[in-house]
Amino acid sequence: MWNAKALRNIMKTRSISAAQLAEKTGLSNSSISLWVNAKQTPSDKAITKLADALGVSVSDFSKYTIIMPDDTTRINIPVAECARRLGKSKDFVRAGLRRGTLPIGCAVNISGRRYTYYISPAKLNEYIRIS
Repeated sequence: MWNAKALRNIMKTRSISAAQLAEKTGLSNSSISLWVNAKQTPSDKAITKLADALGVSVSDFSKYTIIMPDDTTRINIPVAECARRLGKSKDFVRAGLRRGTLPIGCAVNISGRRYTYYISPAKLNEYIRIS
C-alpha cells in the first residue's frame, strides 16, 4: 500500500527536490508532486524507479518510515526518552537535532515551525559512551 508521507520523508532526509527526483527517474515533475501530496498513487513501475533513484527498497513506500541520512537504522527513540538518558531537557534534544549539533539523529521540518524528530538508538548509545 502506497504512503505519500514515506516518500516525502525519504526525499527530505536525502535533501532531494521533486524536480531533482524527476530528472533522476525520467518521471514528470508534476506526477511526483501529485504522489508527494497524496493526490494520486504511482504505478508499480514508477514506484520501482523512485526506489532505485532514492536508494531504498520498494517496501519503504508502503509504510511510514524514516531513512536516516546514513541508512544505519529505522528505529526511533522518543525525544523524552532521549532527554532522560542524556540527563538533559527535551528542548535541548530538539534544538540539537534541528541545528545538527547532536549527532544522534535528525529533525525533519514538516511544516513551518513543526518538526518530527528521529533518534537512532545505536547513535544515542555511542554518544553516551563517548560523552
